[in-house]
Amino acid sequence: MLEVSDLVVSYGPVAAVKSISLEVGKGELVTVLGANGVGKTSTLNAIMGLAPIQSGRIVYNGTLLNSQSVEARHGIGIGFSPEGRRVFGPLTVHENLKAGGAGLKGVDLEDRIDQVTVRFPILRERIAQEAATLSGGEQQMLAIARALMHEPEFLILDEPSLGLAPKIVSEMFELISGLHAEGTTILLVEQNMRKSLSIADRAYVLSLGEITTSGPARTLLEDPEILDAYLGYP
Repeated sequence: MLEVSDLVVSYGPVAAVKSISLEVGKGELVTVLGANGVGKTSTLNAIMGLAPIQSGRIVYNGTLLNSQSVEARHGIGIGFSPEGRRVFGPLTVHENLKAGGAGLKGVDLEDRIDQVTVRFPILRERIAQEAATLSGGEQQMLAIARALMHEPEFLILDEPSLGLAPKIVSEMFELISGLHAEGTTILLVEQNMRKSLSIADRAYVLSLGEITTSGPARTLLEDPEILDAYLGYP
């Protein structure tokens, strides 16, 4: 479904991503792990057209994305929930969801908001509330709900558990696992190594802009040497 080949992302003289290759097959949940500043978000931003690509190829369902706009990538079935949530604080939950459903009109738009908020009952309760007044967990739910407005086949999630309380983190991973079980293909970037590997099919580990190891998520989860060497967790 997604093929990233020899991707290089640079900011001036600094290479944030150094010739990495990864792929995500239809129906998979693939996670990209690593510490802060190793190139995870830069990789996702490049896939979405939000970061400059120095070289390499990004192909989605046979379509080369390198020169495609961000809007075009949404239009071909890719949903994106960015790091830091980036909800529109002064706008209500309803208005944020309308923004995520740009291009849908009238009844179709309102029907889609109804469908999405079935999965997020708290957002339905807060539908007229300004996004800035939501809790961190509620804002993250809103960011994901907004990404789901166009019923994407492929969902990209960047650090969805960042800054959340442990109970909310568990709920967030249950939500992601549920989306995957329903058939959504997911590329998940996370620092929460154990929870990510527990729900993923496969994983890539990034260190200093390079993929240092990859394989079945269960294999990495059960390998203490890899966990210690690459992720710094006992």
